[in-house]
Order: sequence, then C-alpha cells, then structure tokens
Amino acid sequence: MVFYGPIPNPLRTVFDASCATSTGESLNSILANGGVIQDELFAILLRFRKNRIGLISDIKKIFRMIFIDESQRDLLRIVWKESIDDSIKTYKMNRVVYGTTCAPYLAQRVLKQLVMDDGHNYPLAASAVSSDMCMDDLLTGAADIYSDKQLKEQLIGLFRRGGMQLHKWSSNCKELLANSEVSDGDVSLTIPDETKALGLLWRPQKNSLAFSVSANVDTCESFKINKRSVLSTTARIFDPLGLISPVVTKAKLVMQELWRLKLDWNDSFPIQLESQWKRFVTFLSTINTLNIPRYIFLDYALKLELHGFADASEKAYDAAIYVRCPSNSGEISTNLLYSKSRIAPLKSVTIPRLELCAAVLLAKLAQKKPSHR
Repeated sequence: MVFYGPIPNPLRTVFDASCATSTGESLNSILANGGVIQDELFAILLRFRKNRIGLISDIKKIFRMIFIDESQRDLLRIVWKESIDDSIKTYKMNRVVYGTTCAPYLAQRVLKQLVMDDGHNYPLAASAVSSDMCMDDLLTGAADIYSDKQLKEQLIGLFRRGGMQLHKWSSNCKELLANSEVSDGDVSLTIPDETKALGLLWRPQKNSLAFSVSANVDTCESFKINKRSVLSTTARIFDPLGLISPVVTKAKLVMQELWRLKLDWNDSFPIQLESQWKRFVTFLSTINTLNIPRYIFLDYALKLELHGFADASEKAYDAAIYVRCPSNSGEISTNLLYSKSRIAPLKSVTIPRLELCAAVLLAKLAQKKPSHR
C-alpha cells in the first residue's frame, strides 16, 4: 500500500480468515465465535447518561495484547517473502489477529479474567470494566470529581496488571484529563469539542449527545435516487436509544412505500416520492445541530420518576420513556431516556389495535429501565 503525503491514521493488518481453501473450508468456518459476553450497547449508553461526570477511554491495541496458546499458533501461519527473488518464509502469529471470528470474544473473555484475577484490588475499576466496556471502548463516570479520579486511577492500575494501556481519554471535567498515562500524544489537556461514544457523538463542553449524519444521496437533478441509495442513507442514521426515532420513522416509511410499489433496487422513483425523499435528505443535515443532554438526572433531586407514553397512527406507533427529577429548590429536570418506534404493517390494521401494539412496546421498554452498577 503506497501513500503520497502524510498517512491520515495508523494502519493495521486484517487477515482474511474467511477466505476458503481448496476444500471449501476457511479458518473462520471451523472456529467457534464464542458468543457475546458483554452487556448490550443500549444498556452501556444508558448507564453513561447517569454519570454527572463522564469518562471515556479505550484500550490501546487490545488484540495485540492477548497471546494465543502455543498449541494453537500453527493455525495462524502466514507465508512471506521480502522480494520476488527471496525464498518463502513461514511465520506464526503469537497474538490475536484481526479478521478471525473469535477475536472479539477472546478480547471480552480476557477482560473478564482480568477482573476475576485482580479486580478485588481495584473494586471501582472492576465494576466499570464488567458493565461499561464495549469491546475496547470504555464509557463510564461518577457523580463527583473525587470518585471519578479514584475510578481513573484504579482503571489505569487494573489494566497495567494485564499489560494493557488505556488511552484517548475524554471527559467533561478538565481535572480528569491531567496526568493521563500516554506516550503517543493522543490526549488533550483541554476538554474536547466532541468525541465518539459508541456510534454517537459526545460533546463534553456542552455535556450533550449529538449525531453526525451524512446523507449518501445527492439532491441534484442528475442524481438517480433508487431503493439502494435510500437504504444506504437510512442505515447511516444510528440511534440505539431512539433519541431521534421520529426521523428514523420517516425514512422507514419511505422504504416501506418502495416495497409496496415492488420497485427493484435500481428502479427510478415516482416523481412525488422522489420529491418527498429529497426534502427528507435536505432536512437530515439539521440533525447534526441537535444537542441532547447526556446527564439525565438532577443534582440533589428529591426523587426519580419514570413516565412512559405510547401512541399510534395509521402509519406507525411509538413508545417513549422520560425521566423526571424534582429538587428541593423547585427546579424540575425532564429528559427523554429512550424510545422505540415501529412501522404499521402494509396490511390494514385498526387504530385501536395499533395503540395496543404501542402499549405492549411501552411495557417492554419499561423493563429496560436503567440499572445501578
């Protein structure tokens, strides 16, 4: 691979372990993927909104920090030669490689083992690693600066025991960004404008969550809009908490109409539907200006109330849960916690039945209320 000018980001080698051999088998086809043993993305993001002071980091080169058992290294052989005239050399990979189906599980399992082996010496870090890790990304925090400093110190100590290093620290508290253990200059001592948080954007200075949606559709007259481009744009709207579910519902309704019309992937749109889609795409850019409060509670709140709402129309139904926090001073904080929307089926369904579906959806959402670490 040749680059002219500066390389924008570090490069990593990804081995195609799904490439079939002459027998039709590949390494990935005979490997067990191990399953998922970490908490779901929804729960991790939800807990992240409970901490007044947020703290984000990730593990540096996590796969390269995990050794493969010596008896298994023959399965990770590669052949290489420096030039066309050199003889072929065979190498064995000693550590987990990108591209194998079991790599994510191995990373998760190693973190679980680290907590079991050394977590008793770092209780705050052990709790955070067990519940606030998504692969190598950590989204955690605490209610005050002192607790967050303790948490950070314990996290650094725990991962040091496993031969790992946390880097790319971000927080809405400047004091937490000082004295970070980094050597590659990837940390700033000032609060960043925005940073990625498991697919969402976190703007620490405003302590808000945001979206970065780039529509893969041109609104010019010469651009051909089809079902393929609509699906591509819809898939770019990543909203695991349902914070902008009305926007996603709009896109899904257009997609449903395409299926109803039985259009092929490359067929042109009807004029009316094309105009509707272009208006939607033009509107998408305004989503990037939204700032949704990350911290959902209120300091010194008297109590915490969860309020659920559900409703339906002929086209879709939705359920949403809000958190309401009153304080001694009379201040009241109300924030959307999460929501979920569904498109009504193409087959005609009565409004009362759709409202019942919305109520069932709300009941399922209520079971996902935020849990304490």
